[in-house]
Amino acid sequence: AVAEALSRLRPASAAVFRENLAAFEAALDGLADWAEAAIAEIPPERRMVVTTHDAFAYLGREFGIRFLSPVGLDSAAQPSARRVAEVVRQIRLAGVRAVFPESGADSRLAQVLAEEAGVAVGGRLYAGNLSAADGPAPNFLAMWRHNFRLMTEAMTR
Repeated sequence: AVAEALSRLRPASAAVFRENLAAFEAALDGLADWAEAAIAEIPPERRMVVTTHDAFAYLGREFGIRFLSPVGLDSAAQPSARRVAEVVRQIRLAGVRAVFPESGADSRLAQVLAEEAGVAVGGRLYAGNLSAADGPAPNFLAMWRHNFRLMTEAMTR
């Protein structure tokens, strides 16, 4: 839709927009192939990731990953002590190896969960933002690869 709209606004550049779209779609296809190969090596019972809030449901649907979070989509919400205890119990039962904080959010909840469950705090995941240009997630494709790599590495530990 963006390539079509830009082509209407700048007809002389329509071919460039189509080429860029084709290159981006090819990069997305390559990323999907890489992710499918990576997740295929992980047994379904190990496909669980703990984050501080529910921002990655799309990965769950696409790749059969169970996401566990003490809060819903509101990253500013505070879970009850009962909910934290329940998540810690689930982390232990499932053998989860890391809890992931999200970039731009307070990491204290991830630290509490990890400490209580006796697991590591994983690297920062990017959900609603990107990193600086020299960081691990300066664009959409890099962000997606960074997040998925961190998650699959934790699932295979």
